[in-house]
Formats: sequence, structure tokens, C-alpha cells
Amino acid sequence: MKILQPFSRIAWLLLPLLLLAYACEDDDAEPDGPEWIQWKELFSGYAAGSNVAPLFRAHPMNYDSLYIVLHENTPNELDPDNKRYFIYLEMFGNGSQPTVITGLSYPAQGARLARREVTNHDSIVEFESDLQDSYINGSAVIIEGIYQKTSEQGVPVLKLEFVQHATGWPSPPNAEDGFGSTGAGGYSNNNIHTFMLLVPDENEDQQ
Repeated sequence: MKILQPFSRIAWLLLPLLLLAYACEDDDAEPDGPEWIQWKELFSGYAAGSNVAPLFRAHPMNYDSLYIVLHENTPNELDPDNKRYFIYLEMFGNGSQPTVITGLSYPAQGARLARREVTNHDSIVEFESDLQDSYINGSAVIIEGIYQKTSEQGVPVLKLEFVQHATGWPSPPNAEDGFGSTGAGGYSNNNIHTFMLLVPDENEDQQ
């Protein structure tokens, strides 16, 4: 036992150095968890005035503007083709606080789209929101609809048509029949919003 004592003392002296080396090596390791999550903003913009669907401007809804953000999420950079999509939607009326439709719990991302289908019908996207993070008047809901990134006179816009999946609401629009297909076409163009691209103010941080 007396012969092992000097070695034991050396081992205890070297232990902090070994732990430090391990920590440094671990810092260089590949990150996992949230650090790997990649977010990409697909579109953010406002619909106001006549760009708000007439159905939403009329009584009893009385909304005069809407705000939307679409996000694309790649959960794992090792699997870049596995993507998820999120929508954040607010509606404003009569100067009141916004009614948050989707993304109430996670406004920075929005509500995950439970169904998102890209068809060959002029790139119209068919979607359905997640029940867990979509609310209207405090009640959990699902919204269903279609959207399309396009342009008008060279200006990027996003067309959106959606309904609440609930009793008494018309059937949702679909990508095959295109815009104006709410209620099997019964609402014509009265349920279509046009969002203008929100361009960040480059001078905002300098003020």
C-alpha cells in the first residue's frame, strides 16, 4: 500500500486536468437539441382596407386588417427534406387589440400546420392548422384553407382563403378548385385576403 500512495497523489493532481481536457473536447462536439433547429421565414405581411376579404370586413366580424407570418422549420439539419410549416395569424378590428388566431402559445413561430399539401394547381398550398395552438374567442379551433405566394404588378403578395372548421361554417376552399372555392364556390371572391409583403425598415435600428 505504501508503494501505491505516490501514484495516488499524482492521479488526484492530474484529475482536474483530465476533466478540463474532456470539457474542451465536448465543446467542440456537434450540437444537438434546439441548436439544430433551423427556422426560415417564408412570408410576413399585412392585409388592410380592400385587401381584407369582404366577408371579414362585414358585420358581425368587422375586421379591418390582418397580419400573417409563415415559417418553415427543419428540425434536423441531417434530414433537410423533413420540414414542418407554421402559421401565425392576427386580425384587427375597430382599433381593438388583435385577435390572435394561431400561434397563441408560440407567437415567434406560429401554430404548426397539421396538413400542408403542395399541389400542381398553380402552386396553391392547402393547409390545416394544429388544434393545440389555434384559438378564436378563447376556444380551440382548426382553420382550413389555401394560400399562394404570387405577385401583382411585380409586387410580392400572398393570397389567403380560410374558414373555421366548426358547425355552421362553410366548407373550406381547396387547392384543386382554387381561390373562390369556399362553400363549394358559393362565396365567390368574398373570402380572399391579399397580404402585402412586409419589408423591414433598414433605418429602424438607427433611430
